[in-house]
Amino acid sequence: MYLLEAVINLTFSELLTQSIEFITYPPILIPAILIGIVGIAGQWSLYVKCNLQGIACIIPVWNVLEFLKIMGRPASHGIIVMAPPPIILYLLMAGPFSVTINLALVGLFGLIWALFMVKIYVELCQAFGKRSMVSYILCNSPWSAYQMPDKAPHIF
Repeated sequence: MYLLEAVINLTFSELLTQSIEFITYPPILIPAILIGIVGIAGQWSLYVKCNLQGIACIIPVWNVLEFLKIMGRPASHGIIVMAPPPIILYLLMAGPFSVTINLALVGLFGLIWALFMVKIYVELCQAFGKRSMVSYILCNSPWSAYQMPDKAPHIF
């Protein structure tokens, strides 16, 4: 018996209904909102310190492009940041292959995406002169409001 067998046998509408019920459950929703607010505040302060518009942190694609600009990476790297999550969701919801292959692909895309994001956040720490393991861990934490010093890297 598969661990995900109960989920696999659901129709899309049943899965969507259960997902919405889970996400809107107050013990899940309230901490998620708090983490989101702290994350937005941290990213807003990062953008302001880098002389970019803070409002960019709440507009999805612009957010990624501005963040990559801070790192000195080309905008084409935005594909590595933005493409894997929808691919993973598609493979989990309606993947065209067998369950095993879909989960293997989810793991592959998820690993590539996670490693790239960790690398980007480590580069962010290094851009602000933070080079300790504690800084790397705090910068990669879900609370991502780890405050960098006032000295911003040169962007342009």
